[in-house]
Amino acid sequence: MWNRAINVYVDHQCHYDYSFAKWWYAPTMFHHIEKYMLYGDPSLRLGGSPIQYYFEPTTYSDDVSDIDSPDYSGGSDIQISGRSLKDGTLVLLAGNKMLSYGTPNEEGDFTITTDQALPEGVNVLTLKYLDEKGREGEKHTIRIVVDNTPPVISHLQYPELTSLEKLIIKGATELRARVSLYEGKVLMAETQAEESPDYSQTGYFELHPQGTLLPGVHQFTLKAVDLAGNLYTYPHPIAITIQ
Repeated sequence: MWNRAINVYVDHQCHYDYSFAKWWYAPTMFHHIEKYMLYGDPSLRLGGSPIQYYFEPTTYSDDVSDIDSPDYSGGSDIQISGRSLKDGTLVLLAGNKMLSYGTPNEEGDFTITTDQALPEGVNVLTLKYLDEKGREGEKHTIRIVVDNTPPVISHLQYPELTSLEKLIIKGATELRARVSLYEGKVLMAETQAEESPDYSQTGYFELHPQGTLLPGVHQFTLKAVDLAGNLYTYPHPIAITIQ
């Protein structure tokens, strides 16, 4: 980083003026002028001779990039990765509370895992970089929705007697949850719950089993997994007779 210079001019009446490169360095400048005037720094010379003091800005570009974080999570062991300058520390904050920290490797890659569970709902986190001198880089905002509630399946509809070609299983569950139909351990159908005007608070799904189903009674298991990874298994087996 480039150093910034302050010139302080002092005459025998202790008046002074100053020049500086950028207006936003003024608070730091005034602090050092006060130090010279109040504490009698021996390097301060009267008679209008300039004293040049160099300092560096406390914030700068940290080159943090390629940040990868989940949009949804169960709330614990959340991993955030990315790239940054290799000499320093990445700190993850929730407000003023530090959640975790990590250091990049020689290539500048880093991964941070949260040490504490986050509360349910929308969590706004801050990721920032600190170099070896303690200077802060830019703050990066990360939003994660924590969801610990399984996606319950409701409004289930299916025929008790039908042919394979006409077999459709319908229902409602959490929007964008992945719904899967199994016979034993065999996956028969899978889909994602989508928006529907009939289910304004949830998502709607239709399952069309594929494969070979011989005539007779078949027992199916229905499962749903939401975007945060919460698993729900429908509590009753689905019995359907194939003609």
